[in-house]
Amino acid sequence: MEDLRKVIKSSLPIGMTLRASKEEPIAFGIVALLVDVQFEERDKAMEDIESSIQDLDQVSQVDVTAVSKL
Repeated sequence: MEDLRKVIKSSLPIGMTLRASKEEPIAFGIVALLVDVQFEERDKAMEDIESSIQDLDQVSQVDVTAVSKL
């Protein structure tokens, strides 16, 4: 999972920062990597984050669970 975290961090678009991450067991040995990404509000920012992560070979699914303003 540490390798995946590093790959996600390096693949984020410019101006976006990986603030935190944690592993969460799902079931049957499947583990989700929850990431907290900080970014400036702009058009299509969420789409950019989702697509940059979803395009990684190691990722099978991306779900946004929360969005908040700083």
